[in-house]
Amino acid sequence: MLETVPERGTRISVVRLADFALGLAEDDRRPDEGSICERDGWAAGVVGTVDNLQQLRGASPAEAVLELIRSNGPQELNQLRGVFAAVVTDGRRAWAARDQLGTETLYYHVAGDRLLLVSEPKQLTAVPGVHLQPDLEIVEAIFYGENYEPDRSVYRNVGRVQMASYVEWDATHLRVGRYWHPARLFETARLSPADIRDRFDELMSQAVRRTLRGDDAILLSGGIDSPAVAAYAGSRERQNGQRPVGAISGVYPKHPSVDETPLIQMLAKEFGLELHTYEPPPLSLKCLAHWVRTFDGPWSAWHPGLTEFSYQLAASLGYKVLLTGFFAENVADLHRGLVPYLVSRGRVRPAMKHLRYRRAIGTTREANARLVASTLLPRWVMARRRRRLPVAIIPSWMDRNRLAERDAAITVAPRNQWKTAQLGFLSGQHPSMEAFAKLQARWGIRARHPFSDVDLWEFFVSLPAQDKHPDGRGKALLRNVLRGRVPDVILTRRKVVFNAFITDRIDYDSLRHWLIDPEVRIRGIDYPLLAERLTAQNMSMSEFMSAKDLATAHAFLAQW
Repeated sequence: MLETVPERGTRISVVRLADFALGLAEDDRRPDEGSICERDGWAAGVVGTVDNLQQLRGASPAEAVLELIRSNGPQELNQLRGVFAAVVTDGRRAWAARDQLGTETLYYHVAGDRLLLVSEPKQLTAVPGVHLQPDLEIVEAIFYGENYEPDRSVYRNVGRVQMASYVEWDATHLRVGRYWHPARLFETARLSPADIRDRFDELMSQAVRRTLRGDDAILLSGGIDSPAVAAYAGSRERQNGQRPVGAISGVYPKHPSVDETPLIQMLAKEFGLELHTYEPPPLSLKCLAHWVRTFDGPWSAWHPGLTEFSYQLAASLGYKVLLTGFFAENVADLHRGLVPYLVSRGRVRPAMKHLRYRRAIGTTREANARLVASTLLPRWVMARRRRRLPVAIIPSWMDRNRLAERDAAITVAPRNQWKTAQLGFLSGQHPSMEAFAKLQARWGIRARHPFSDVDLWEFFVSLPAQDKHPDGRGKALLRNVLRGRVPDVILTRRKVVFNAFITDRIDYDSLRHWLIDPEVRIRGIDYPLLAERLTAQNMSMSEFMSAKDLATAHAFLAQW
């Protein structure tokens, strides 16, 4: 099984204990990315990195995980920090778990009294009698953005270990549990603005420090998120003799409206970064078949070609860890439904503050009044509205009713929207996370996202709404706490929108290859009308994203 995915590593170690066997493939390009051990009738294997190993008992991640579960059970996994997939057995039972944000991958297949655990489903094809078949229901759910059972994968009878969760197995049953419960911390903090700033500084420093390995680069842009990481990771924080932190940045000299070269150069100089720039390759989709084989399925994410290019470039420059600003919006922004939430909780002053901000940027009094009044609307009214008026612009060739029902199914009352948004990512399905973990293994790179650090995430979850959003600006709290760390020109600028740049470069030839007269069809798609739109070659950004995701689904299904 391990030899099925040689990019995961070619140095194979195996431990056998009673009827269980644990195997680990190690990669010389990522030497600290796995460990395996056996001790006193127990065995464990870990893929990934445990960042707080020094605070735990055990000389390796595998020994630390083994000791946690042997001492007090799988709930103790909450003590771990990092990116990992872990398996522990005592010869009779087995436990398998993924990290809190689901960054590393882990799948399982039950065949009678046998449990198979793998990093990638394609490894199961090495087992006699196991054949992978696509689960069309899940493929469609991913394409339409619908909710589905998070332990289901795109293959029939292949389960996914969920983020922040574990499976416990013996010969008679399989039980699923969760070991991380951030909702228990929701709005529990009581901190002054100065305390919030100090606590953020402490936790962000810790989060970045945990990710640094010595051969590190930052995927740097001119926004707020990645410069925040750079501010804490720059050479001012390095030990003497260590290689400077690198910066890998896409630049667009031929497209001044989206080119951030001067800002990137300024940031690299400010933080002592070793800057490497590149002009992004064409937005080709010719590699769709390669990507879906690598990812073990379709995904719903932005263009993987640009991500793969950045991984390949980082590897060629000798970097092992690529830091990003991902997840900053999830932890620090998402303010939809904020005013109804504040009003429903009787927090009149902060609600009025946000309403005044809305007036200052041009919102009418009538619109503000409707927003406040929406606090009283029950969920069923909002669901009924969503059936009539879906949230997103729907391409003409997609089933409007299905998307309307999707929106209605996930609708919550306005007074609960903000809370749902703060916790929603932590209980959802995120196949793109798993896809990029496999792409990193292919190139010997580990992408780390300091904003996804568990302690930092818990801090933001614990902040009351009025503290998390001190005014109506996007990422207002981040802008405040980063003042003095990140240059003001970054904190005050507007976000660059790349839509026009992207739509001018849509790969219509590849879209037509996958979408005109496919052998297997996705329900709810008007393929003749879609063919007309592909011939017209004038798709909007949202329509292109839907077409790209549909082509990805068909590239996956075409393997059978």
